[in-house]
Amino acid sequence: MKNFLELPDIEQISIELVINPVFDLFAPKVAIKINNQILFAGTMNSTMQFKVQHKLQSPIGISIELLNKKYSLEHETAVLINHITIDDIKVIPKHVDQSVYTNDHHYTQPTNYMGFNGIWSLDIDRPFYQWLHLTTAQGWLLEP
Repeated sequence: MKNFLELPDIEQISIELVINPVFDLFAPKVAIKINNQILFAGTMNSTMQFKVQHKLQSPIGISIELLNKKYSLEHETAVLINHITIDDIKVIPKHVDQSVYTNDHHYTQPTNYMGFNGIWSLDIDRPFYQWLHLTTAQGWLLEP
């Protein structure tokens, strides 16, 4: 039999993404995934919002890929990650420094604006609340 402390009262948390296309002529082509599950793949013509349920104790991997952008000085094509919330806690843009943007222009600064072909990712390698506790420098978490 499990101890009281080992019985979580919730099993699922929600993940919400709100992503905006930025374009005047050519809409961006994107692939949006959570834990390698494709939420959307195609041309993004308007703001998109996704809300999925996720296991409380599982790691979270979010990736957004900008594909086939044709670079032009006159026309911008980009993707803005407006916000990502996990269990109603705003993670992006607040913790954008935890993201990685691998792109064809070797831009390495943390950002939620994708102006180059590449993949933006947020990898939470442990259960969300453990990651949040570590990310916000709240000290050690001890198990009873």
